[in-house]
Amino acid sequence: MELAIQNPWWKNKSEIKTDEKVSEALQKKIKVVYKLKNKQNRIVLGPRQVGKTSMLKLLIYDLIVNNHVNPLDICYFSCEPLVTKNDIIEVVKEFGKLSSQNSFKYIFLDEVTQIPGWELAIKFILETKLSERKMIIATGSNALLLKKGVERLPGRNISIELFLPLSFREFLMNFGSKQLKQKLKELKISNISDLPKINKSALSLSMFSDEIESKFNFYLKAGGYLKAIYELLEKGKLSEETYETYISWILAVSYTHLRAHETSLHLVCRLLLE
Repeated sequence: MELAIQNPWWKNKSEIKTDEKVSEALQKKIKVVYKLKNKQNRIVLGPRQVGKTSMLKLLIYDLIVNNHVNPLDICYFSCEPLVTKNDIIEVVKEFGKLSSQNSFKYIFLDEVTQIPGWELAIKFILETKLSERKMIIATGSNALLLKKGVERLPGRNISIELFLPLSFREFLMNFGSKQLKQKLKELKISNISDLPKINKSALSLSMFSDEIESKFNFYLKAGGYLKAIYELLEKGKLSEETYETYISWILAVSYTHLRAHETSLHLVCRLLLE
Protein backbone atom coordinates (compact mmCIF):
# COMPACT_ATOMS: atom_id res chain seq x y z
CA MET A 1 0.00 0.00 0.00
CA GLU A 2 1.36 3.43 -1.02
CA LEU A 3 0.40 5.04 2.29
CA ALA A 4 2.37 2.50 4.32
CA ILE A 5 5.39 2.82 2.02
CA GLN A 6 5.53 6.60 2.53
CA ASN A 7 5.01 6.29 6.29
CA PRO A 8 7.49 3.65 7.52
CA TRP A 9 7.29 5.05 11.08
CA TRP A 10 3.86 3.38 11.36
CA LYS A 11 5.63 0.05 11.82
CA ASN A 12 8.60 1.38 13.77
CA LYS A 13 8.73 4.96 15.05
CA SER A 14 12.55 4.92 14.85
CA GLU A 15 12.23 4.90 11.06
CA ILE A 16 11.70 8.65 11.11
CA LYS A 17 15.31 9.05 12.30
CA THR A 18 16.62 7.18 9.26
CA ASP A 19 14.52 9.11 6.74
CA GLU A 20 16.87 10.58 4.12
CA LYS A 21 15.76 14.19 4.65
CA VAL A 22 15.77 13.93 8.45
CA SER A 23 19.12 12.14 8.76
CA GLU A 24 20.74 14.64 6.35
CA ALA A 25 19.44 17.57 8.41
CA LEU A 26 20.49 16.05 11.72
CA GLN A 27 24.00 15.29 10.46
CA LYS A 28 24.69 18.95 9.69
CA LYS A 29 27.20 20.56 12.01
CA ILE A 30 24.83 23.52 12.33
CA LYS A 31 21.26 22.21 12.48
CA VAL A 32 18.13 24.11 11.52
CA VAL A 33 15.06 22.50 13.06
CA TYR A 34 11.32 23.06 12.67
CA LYS A 35 8.61 22.81 15.30
CA LEU A 36 4.85 22.89 14.92
CA LYS A 37 3.68 26.12 16.56
CA ASN A 38 -0.06 25.54 16.14
CA LYS A 39 -2.60 23.23 14.52
CA GLN A 40 -3.67 25.67 11.82
CA ASN A 41 -4.37 24.23 8.36
CA ARG A 42 -2.09 25.84 5.81
CA ILE A 43 -0.62 25.71 2.33
CA VAL A 44 3.10 26.45 2.13
CA LEU A 45 4.39 27.75 -1.21
CA GLY A 46 7.96 27.88 -2.42
CA PRO A 47 10.24 26.80 -5.27
CA ARG A 48 11.31 23.19 -5.56
CA GLN A 49 14.46 21.97 -3.84
CA VAL A 50 14.56 24.70 -1.22
CA GLY A 51 13.65 22.50 1.75
CA LYS A 52 9.86 22.18 1.90
CA THR A 53 9.98 18.37 2.06
CA SER A 54 12.74 18.52 4.68
CA MET A 55 10.59 20.93 6.67
CA LEU A 56 7.64 18.51 6.62
CA LYS A 57 9.79 15.54 7.61
CA LEU A 58 11.42 17.51 10.45
CA LEU A 59 7.97 18.51 11.72
CA ILE A 60 7.05 14.82 11.78
CA TYR A 61 10.32 14.04 13.57
CA ASP A 62 9.53 16.66 16.19
CA LEU A 63 6.00 15.33 16.69
CA ILE A 64 7.14 11.72 17.13
CA VAL A 65 10.43 12.15 19.01
CA ASN A 66 9.91 15.30 21.07
CA ASN A 67 6.13 15.45 21.48
CA HIS A 68 5.52 11.68 21.64
CA VAL A 69 2.62 11.76 19.17
CA ASN A 70 1.48 8.30 18.10
CA PRO A 71 3.09 7.69 14.66
CA LEU A 72 -0.19 6.16 13.47
CA ASP A 73 -1.77 9.60 13.81
CA ILE A 74 0.69 11.18 11.36
CA CYS A 75 0.43 10.82 7.59
CA TYR A 76 2.94 12.10 5.04
CA PHE A 77 2.15 11.75 1.36
CA SER A 78 4.08 12.93 -1.68
CA CYS A 79 1.39 13.76 -4.22
CA GLU A 80 3.61 13.15 -7.26
CA PRO A 81 2.04 9.69 -7.97
CA LEU A 82 -1.48 11.19 -7.94
CA VAL A 83 -3.38 12.16 -11.08
CA THR A 84 -6.73 13.70 -10.14
CA LYS A 85 -8.22 15.75 -7.31
CA ASN A 86 -10.23 12.70 -6.26
CA ASP A 87 -6.95 10.89 -5.57
CA ILE A 88 -6.15 13.53 -2.95
CA ILE A 89 -9.50 12.96 -1.27
CA GLU A 90 -8.95 9.19 -1.30
CA VAL A 91 -5.59 9.58 0.46
CA VAL A 92 -7.28 11.41 3.33
CA LYS A 93 -10.16 8.90 3.42
CA GLU A 94 -7.78 5.93 3.48
CA PHE A 95 -5.70 7.43 6.27
CA GLY A 96 -8.88 7.98 8.27
CA LYS A 97 -9.70 4.28 8.01
CA LEU A 98 -6.22 3.20 9.11
CA SER A 99 -5.71 5.55 12.04
CA SER A 100 -7.46 5.56 15.40
CA GLN A 101 -10.80 7.36 15.41
CA ASN A 102 -10.57 9.44 18.60
CA SER A 103 -7.09 10.99 18.44
CA PHE A 104 -6.05 14.20 16.68
CA LYS A 105 -4.37 13.57 13.32
CA TYR A 106 -1.69 15.34 11.30
CA ILE A 107 -1.71 15.17 7.50
CA PHE A 108 1.18 16.44 5.37
CA LEU A 109 0.51 16.60 1.60
CA ASP A 110 3.70 17.35 -0.33
CA GLU A 111 3.55 19.10 -3.75
CA VAL A 112 -0.23 18.95 -3.85
CA THR A 113 -0.56 21.95 -6.18
CA GLN A 114 0.65 20.00 -9.22
CA ILE A 115 -2.63 18.05 -9.29
CA PRO A 116 -5.31 19.69 -11.51
CA GLY A 117 -8.19 20.87 -9.34
CA TRP A 118 -6.24 20.38 -6.10
CA GLU A 119 -8.00 23.37 -4.53
CA LEU A 120 -11.40 21.71 -5.04
CA ALA A 121 -10.13 18.62 -3.22
CA ILE A 122 -8.84 20.70 -0.29
CA LYS A 123 -12.10 22.66 -0.22
CA PHE A 124 -14.12 19.42 -0.13
CA ILE A 125 -12.00 17.99 2.69
CA LEU A 126 -12.28 21.16 4.78
CA GLU A 127 -16.06 21.33 4.33
CA THR A 128 -16.77 17.71 5.28
CA LYS A 129 -16.18 15.38 8.22
CA LEU A 130 -12.90 14.38 6.61
CA SER A 131 -11.30 17.38 8.33
CA GLU A 132 -12.62 16.66 11.82
CA ARG A 133 -9.83 16.47 14.41
CA LYS A 134 -7.23 16.83 11.68
CA MET A 135 -4.59 19.38 10.74
CA ILE A 136 -3.54 19.59 7.09
CA ILE A 137 -0.31 21.13 5.84
CA ALA A 138 0.08 21.06 2.07
CA THR A 139 3.04 22.31 0.05
CA GLY A 140 3.27 23.50 -3.51
CA SER A 141 5.69 25.05 -5.96
CA ASN A 142 3.44 25.91 -8.90
CA ALA A 143 3.65 29.69 -9.37
CA LEU A 144 0.24 29.76 -11.07
CA LEU A 145 -1.19 28.92 -7.66
CA LEU A 146 -0.54 32.50 -6.64
CA LYS A 147 -3.29 33.68 -9.01
CA LYS A 148 -5.58 30.70 -9.38
CA GLY A 149 -6.24 27.97 -6.80
CA VAL A 150 -5.84 30.22 -3.78
CA GLU A 151 -8.73 32.41 -4.94
CA ARG A 152 -11.10 29.49 -4.38
CA LEU A 153 -10.07 28.99 -0.76
CA PRO A 154 -10.95 32.21 1.09
CA GLY A 155 -12.59 31.60 4.46
CA ARG A 156 -11.93 27.87 4.30
CA ASN A 157 -10.10 27.63 7.62
CA ILE A 158 -6.75 27.49 5.89
CA SER A 159 -3.92 30.00 5.59
CA ILE A 160 -1.49 30.57 2.74
CA GLU A 161 2.18 30.96 3.61
CA LEU A 162 5.36 31.44 1.60
CA PHE A 163 8.35 29.26 2.39
CA LEU A 164 10.60 32.26 2.71
CA PRO A 165 14.36 32.28 3.05
CA LEU A 166 15.78 33.01 6.49
CA SER A 167 15.79 36.67 7.44
CA PHE A 168 19.22 38.02 8.37
CA ARG A 169 18.31 37.83 12.05
CA GLU A 170 17.13 34.22 11.66
CA PHE A 171 20.35 33.46 9.80
CA LEU A 172 22.41 34.90 12.68
CA MET A 173 20.32 33.01 15.25
CA ASN A 174 21.22 29.76 13.49
CA PHE A 175 24.71 30.37 12.13
CA GLY A 176 26.13 33.08 14.38
CA SER A 177 28.44 32.62 17.36
CA LYS A 178 27.01 31.61 20.72
CA GLN A 179 27.69 35.06 22.17
CA LEU A 180 25.99 36.86 19.27
CA LYS A 181 22.94 34.58 19.50
CA GLN A 182 22.61 35.36 23.20
CA LYS A 183 22.86 39.10 22.60
CA LEU A 184 20.20 38.94 19.86
CA LYS A 185 17.87 37.04 22.20
CA GLU A 186 18.19 39.85 24.72
CA LEU A 187 17.30 42.53 22.16
CA LYS A 188 13.58 43.02 21.66
CA ILE A 189 12.33 45.90 19.54
CA SER A 190 8.57 45.91 19.10
CA ASN A 191 8.37 49.32 17.41
CA ILE A 192 10.74 49.99 14.50
CA SER A 193 10.05 53.72 14.82
CA ASP A 194 11.56 53.76 18.30
CA LEU A 195 14.85 55.23 17.11
CA PRO A 196 16.44 55.76 20.54
CA LYS A 197 15.96 52.08 21.40
CA ILE A 198 17.25 51.01 17.97
CA ASN A 199 20.37 53.16 18.41
CA LYS A 200 20.94 51.69 21.87
CA SER A 201 20.60 48.16 20.48
CA ALA A 202 22.98 48.95 17.63
CA LEU A 203 25.58 50.18 20.09
CA SER A 204 25.25 47.02 22.18
CA LEU A 205 25.98 44.99 19.04
CA SER A 206 29.03 47.03 18.06
CA MET A 207 31.37 44.53 19.72
CA PHE A 208 30.14 41.97 17.18
CA SER A 209 30.54 44.29 14.16
CA ASP A 210 33.26 42.20 12.49
CA GLU A 211 31.24 38.99 12.78
CA ILE A 212 28.01 40.66 11.65
CA GLU A 213 29.71 42.21 8.60
CA SER A 214 31.30 38.89 7.65
CA LYS A 215 28.02 37.02 8.11
CA PHE A 216 26.13 39.67 6.12
CA ASN A 217 28.47 39.29 3.13
CA PHE A 218 27.91 35.52 3.29
CA TYR A 219 24.15 36.06 3.63
CA LEU A 220 24.08 38.22 0.49
CA LYS A 221 25.59 35.35 -1.51
CA ALA A 222 23.24 32.66 -0.14
CA GLY A 223 20.06 34.71 -0.09
CA GLY A 224 18.89 33.05 3.10
CA TYR A 225 17.95 29.70 1.50
CA LEU A 226 19.23 26.71 3.46
CA LYS A 227 20.27 24.77 0.36
CA ALA A 228 22.44 27.67 -0.77
CA ILE A 229 23.76 28.30 2.75
CA TYR A 230 24.91 24.72 3.22
CA GLU A 231 26.43 24.60 -0.28
CA LEU A 232 28.51 27.68 0.49
CA LEU A 233 29.54 26.33 3.89
CA GLU A 234 30.44 22.85 2.66
CA LYS A 235 31.65 23.46 -0.91
CA GLY A 236 32.56 27.13 -0.95
CA LYS A 237 30.33 27.95 -3.94
CA LEU A 238 26.82 27.62 -5.30
CA SER A 239 25.99 25.05 -7.95
CA GLU A 240 24.44 26.01 -11.29
CA GLU A 241 21.45 23.86 -10.36
CA THR A 242 20.77 26.01 -7.30
CA TYR A 243 20.98 29.23 -9.32
CA GLU A 244 18.62 27.82 -11.96
CA THR A 245 16.13 26.63 -9.32
CA TYR A 246 15.71 30.09 -7.81
CA ILE A 247 15.82 32.02 -11.07
CA SER A 248 13.21 29.78 -12.74
CA TRP A 249 10.77 30.09 -9.86
CA ILE A 250 11.22 33.87 -9.54
CA LEU A 251 10.65 34.33 -13.27
CA ALA A 252 7.56 32.11 -13.13
CA VAL A 253 6.10 34.11 -10.24
CA SER A 254 6.89 37.41 -11.98
CA TYR A 255 5.25 36.20 -15.20
CA THR A 256 2.14 35.11 -13.28
CA HIS A 257 1.79 38.53 -11.64
CA LEU A 258 2.36 40.27 -15.00
CA ARG A 259 -0.37 38.23 -16.71
CA ALA A 260 -2.74 38.90 -13.82
CA HIS A 261 -2.02 42.64 -14.13
CA GLU A 262 -2.60 42.56 -17.90
CA THR A 263 -5.92 40.76 -17.42
CA SER A 264 -7.05 43.40 -14.92
CA LEU A 265 -6.13 46.22 -17.32
CA HIS A 266 -8.03 44.58 -20.18
CA LEU A 267 -11.11 44.23 -17.96
CA VAL A 268 -10.97 47.89 -16.90
CA CYS A 269 -10.62 49.01 -20.53
CA ARG A 270 -13.64 46.96 -21.58
CA LEU A 271 -15.74 48.41 -18.76
CA LEU A 272 -14.76 51.95 -19.79
CA LEU A 273 -15.46 51.41 -23.49
CA GLU A 274 -18.72 49.50 -23.24
